[in-house]
Amino acid sequence: MAEAARDAALARAAAAREAFEARITARANRAIASVCTGCLGPVPPSLALTPPDVVAAPPRPVPASVAMTEP
Repeated sequence: MAEAARDAALARAAAAREAFEARITARANRAIASVCTGCLGPVPPSLALTPPDVVAAPPRPVPASVAMTEP
């Protein structure tokens, strides 16, 4: 029972983190689109307002030189 509750909490936390990242990315895209006409040209408003497809990044290995050995 406790394991299921923990799994559900982890899933909610991951979903909240992904939603937050999508919101800040969309906000950054809007800010960039409002001022940038640099080498890539302006970002179309439809792309600037659309959050990116959320794909979970694979876990990155932590080098032993910086990994925590104790909590």
